[in-house]
Amino acid sequence: MAGAKSKHLFLLQELTDFEEDNEKQTVALLHESNRTKHDSVGVTSAVMTACSQTLLQERHVRMPNYYGDVCIMKSDADFVADYRVSRRTFTKLRDLLSTQLPTDSSHGGSPPMSVEESLCITLWYLGNQCCMRDVGDRFNACKATVHRVVRRVCSALTQMAPTVIHWPTADEATTVTTAFETIAGFPGMLWRCC
Repeated sequence: MAGAKSKHLFLLQELTDFEEDNEKQTVALLHESNRTKHDSVGVTSAVMTACSQTLLQERHVRMPNYYGDVCIMKSDADFVADYRVSRRTFTKLRDLLSTQLPTDSSHGGSPPMSVEESLCITLWYLGNQCCMRDVGDRFNACKATVHRVVRRVCSALTQMAPTVIHWPTADEATTVTTAFETIAGFPGMLWRCC
């Protein structure tokens, strides 16, 4: 019994010193603990608690300042490829959103996110085929923050839509349709999609 107890204390010490990127080692230690025949309930419980706390404290590798270090330095072509808008359109959207986007007071202990960074997160999420966790890892934010930011920005853009989206008049539509037919050879395109 004393040998089993010292083995459990040794396992518990290994868990205490455990680095968070070795999840397989934690699981192996937990299984080793459960295989011991003279296992006491208290020691097993302590080992399992230590394992769960270690796994819960896992941190994801994130880019610490992607917006400040990388986004601003991108070439115009890379910026368009990543965010699906030009810098000029991005700037216009940022200026419009700065007056429309409500102040985010639910940011926990981290500093509030800028309108630029919120717009980058939203455009990246909408323009690329990746999940919110991947976006969060890129912009150093958790999944919940990405979700909240995307919802806030999309809501603000939806509210602004009637003032910024201009549908053509009948005369303008005819002109555009004729020009498009001349360029691409497709007759009546504007009228087919409206």
